[in-house]
Amino acid sequence: MLIYNFFVPLFTTKETLEIIQKKSILAHLQEFVKTVPEYRRTNKGNLKYKLEDILMLEIIARLGKCTSRADIIQFGKRHLKRFQSHGIFYKGIPSESTLCRKE
Repeated sequence: MLIYNFFVPLFTTKETLEIIQKKSILAHLQEFVKTVPEYRRTNKGNLKYKLEDILMLEIIARLGKCTSRADIIQFGKRHLKRFQSHGIFYKGIPSESTLCRKE
């Protein structure tokens, strides 16, 4: 009980609650994915999809219980308009070979 009384005020401050309430889980996830370093050759000019977009697709599809790459692509095509409304995949969904190269 003593530990609970110590930690509750730390995590329920007014600032913390405002930060949590202002942003959606999707916004927090997008911020997290942006911190992943880009390891592909970005100076060659043939990057069609950003790594953060591909990772967002895979994370959200896995949460949607998609297990294979084909399922992930189908999930992305099914929800393409929703992704595009959030500024993701304005060029469409990546192919299966693109998902393979990312791994």
